[in-house]
Amino acid sequence: MWFLYFFNKITCFDEQKQIIKIFYKSLSPLEKVFRLWFAGENIYNIQRLLGLNYRQVDSAMQRIMQKTKYFYKNN
Repeated sequence: MWFLYFFNKITCFDEQKQIIKIFYKSLSPLEKVFRLWFAGENIYNIQRLLGLNYRQVDSAMQRIMQKTKYFYKNN
């Protein structure tokens, strides 16, 4: 019985990975900051790591949030 629980967890994880990959492909090059944000970085660290200003990163994050809402509404 524990095997079924473990298998279901793996299946859910694989599905989640596929969904994230599909979503990631829909982002523009600047919106790739999503990967850093998803890894736990905050806007200030992303700005520093990529050499961008705060407004660029914040705008990209806002667009990502809009695309996220659209993506999950339509998939």
